[in-house]
Amino acid sequence: AAAAAAAAAAASATTTAKAPERALPPWARDDSRSNCAACARAFSWVNRRHHCRNCGQLFDGRCSARALALPALGYDGPVRVCDGCFERARQEPARHAGPGEPDRDG
Repeated sequence: AAAAAAAAAAASATTTAKAPERALPPWARDDSRSNCAACARAFSWVNRRHHCRNCGQLFDGRCSARALALPALGYDGPVRVCDGCFERARQEPARHAGPGEPDRDG
């Protein structure tokens, strides 16, 4: 009975998961870069590599320390993004405000 309940819960969780509105970006292979895509600092045991969940490129911790929710990609909660994607997302609402809609910066 416990196994059946667990299976039903797992099936329910998969059917209620939000599907991405747009395709996930292709992730750079871990071995495709030996340095950060933004600042070019070499990756090491101390300076670890991280994927930006928005663009899929590899960055070090300093260049990918910000987080955003990316609901179009299925991430409703904040996830790691690079500084470039964070800044573009911050500026986007101002560019797309329609007539009579205030932008978020002003």
